[in-house]
Amino acid sequence: MIRWRHLFFLAALTFFGVHDVWAQSYRNTIQVPPVEVYQSMLNFADRKDYAKVVGSLDTLAPIVNHITAKFTDNPSDGIKKAVDKGNQDDILLSVHTLIVLDIKDLLDEALKQVAQSPDASKTMVKTARLNYELLSSYVQKKDFTADQKIKKSFTESFRLLGSDSVFSSDKAQVNSDQLKRLSGEIVSDISKVFVLKGA
Repeated sequence: MIRWRHLFFLAALTFFGVHDVWAQSYRNTIQVPPVEVYQSMLNFADRKDYAKVVGSLDTLAPIVNHITAKFTDNPSDGIKKAVDKGNQDDILLSVHTLIVLDIKDLLDEALKQVAQSPDASKTMVKTARLNYELLSSYVQKKDFTADQKIKKSFTESFRLLGSDSVFSSDKAQVNSDQLKRLSGEIVSDISKVFVLKGA
């Protein structure tokens, strides 16, 4: 299952050109797509290789630093504290929280870019959706209805942006108000499961 997901992420990133989202200054120094790093962190946590979970934070430093400043919540500290305690559930939850905050940031940035650069906005929403794939099975266990609604909101966002799926590259005029509503619903529904401090 993990191998299939990894291949899915690589294929999706190739299809929509993740480099567009790296136009954000705090993302353009990261050498690999963050979603791959998140996937690796979750894999390391599953294998109880906690040193590699913490080590992965170095790769994500630009995003973690931006998130910490923006949301007044330091996900890096949360992960390190969970690792120090050695509780695997807490470690997984702390990595999930980092992913949630990155989704929130991506959707915020997508809204800022939608008028000036719809393609960049589309890439950010699609990247947020790939991040959510890493959380979906956990959310399903906590609130199946919320998981289905989040996925539906992402699908509606893709269509609004001129896409039918994460793989589409069609173009369309975007209604910013509708995109804002959908992004708000996604964040609200994720917040039913994860607490976003300061978000």
